[in-house]
Amino acid sequence: MKLKDETKILETMGKLTGPALRWYQENLRSFTKWDDAEKALRDRFKEFTLGSQLMHEFFQLYQDENQSITSFYENVIRKYRKARQFITEQQVITVLQSGVKLSLKEYLIRNEKDIRKPEEWLQIAREEEYIQNRIQQQHGDDPCGEKKSSTTRTFHPIFVKIICNNTPQEALIDTGSAITIIHECLLKNIPHKNLIKKTKNHLSANCTTLNVIGETTLEINISGLKTKVIADVATNLITDLILGSDWIQRNKVYILTPEQRIMIRSKGKEVSTPFITPPILNYPATLINHITIPPFSE
Repeated sequence: MKLKDETKILETMGKLTGPALRWYQENLRSFTKWDDAEKALRDRFKEFTLGSQLMHEFFQLYQDENQSITSFYENVIRKYRKARQFITEQQVITVLQSGVKLSLKEYLIRNEKDIRKPEEWLQIAREEEYIQNRIQQQHGDDPCGEKKSSTTRTFHPIFVKIICNNTPQEALIDTGSAITIIHECLLKNIPHKNLIKKTKNHLSANCTTLNVIGETTLEINISGLKTKVIADVATNLITDLILGSDWIQRNKVYILTPEQRIMIRSKGKEVSTPFITPPILNYPATLINHITIPPFSE
């Protein structure tokens, strides 16, 4: 045995403690080369070394500012599954609580006593994220009243490809709409069940009145996952189909803006579909206040 190898083997013994030192001393005579000793040591304590590395990575997980709650949660769970023999569910909750972004942290800390499982944390976090997103969408100028802000904001409607009553369509996903609405013209061109005639008036986001003539049941197919919703039928909708909060909440639809897609988990399945380029929408323009144009003012 070379002196260099012997020196390495003996120096290594001086750096070990506990079970590793005892094991090393018991097997010292079998080491004739440093490479053999190093390999035997790594193989014997490989699981412990890997576990330590995985745990270190796990406790360093943080949510990016533009990352959705669902994406952050899934990232944590993926890491947890790799090291679940070393990590408890309570530690998963600890990482979720400490790693979540600041805008959600205070609310989650206040509700900490109600969280016993990671799934419960996800449900509470999603609800708060949804509320905050709604508040952000409503922040700014109020089209029906007083001007609250002079900041110009660009509205990017979320459109996705779906199959409605076995017919390919493009639908607007609108969290600001409490109901799902389909244009009368589209309904006439697709297979559908009986139209239940009802007269309603809904106020749209731009303060115009929607003329609703009835309601019907629609089958919405997203990437093979079929859902049903009762939709109002309107004659003056700005687009063909709006999937509102009634459909979004009932089917647990998650709008993952950073990933530019929506995701649905239902009946043991998880599907998603990407955002598409919005079509050109023609918005009716109305005046907030009455004006009088004097004669010959042109």
